Amino acid sequence: MATKTDKETSLRELFYKKPSSSERWENKVRYVRNIPILHICERLGIKARQETKDDWYAPCPCHDDDGENFHISPSKGKSGLWYCFHCKRGGDGLSIYMEMRGCTFPEAVRVLTDGKTI
Repeated sequence: MATKTDKETSLRELFYKKPSSSERWENKVRYVRNIPILHICERLGIKARQETKDDWYAPCPCHDDDGENFHISPSKGKSGLWYCFHCKRGGDGLSIYMEMRGCTFPEAVRVLTDGKTI
């Protein structure tokens, strides 16, 4: 009867170890931070128009706005950044989601992961 060595046991535990809740949370945050900003804006109903390859404009969803002061740069940062020239606010895709929905960081992460196992 063969016995397992300590090395074999530790490798098996390493490969089959379930992630802790903090590791799962970190994975979800990493996933959300990498969602392209144009996907989040589309999900929020922001209809942006492309002016150049990396410049998109729309009316700012944070306030009543007639002009296209809301600027989206998909190539900046990890997954894109936004800025409103009228209200002087900006951020990443997660921040615009939290701003529009009025939710906290943990709520936004939970909603944007849609219950995915990450």
